[in-house]
Amino acid sequence: MRGVAPVPIIVIRNGIRSRDLCGATVDRSSWPAAMWDFVASGTIFGTIARLSSEKNQLAMIDALAELVRRGLDVKMLFVGEGPERASLESRIDELQLNDRVLMPGFMK
Repeated sequence: MRGVAPVPIIVIRNGIRSRDLCGATVDRSSWPAAMWDFVASGTIFGTIARLSSEKNQLAMIDALAELVRRGLDVKMLFVGEGPERASLESRIDELQLNDRVLMPGFMK
């Protein structure tokens, strides 16, 4: 991506074996209408996780703000629920990123 300084990437493995998901399909019929418009353009970063402080999703929001400041067409998608939801929403409001972040909550 242009405009982002190269840094080492750290991969944190999770407990899901990807081979178990082979052939799985996404049921997009359950997507909220707002998600269809949201994913239609731009580069989208996201996470599917519990919204909790140890995940440090606030850092993701701060990084998004910096990329937007640099003029990049980027968005953030948070799928999940948790105790940090209000804190994340507050930071999104504070940084005026409401049009760049979608938080549909828990999804199957």
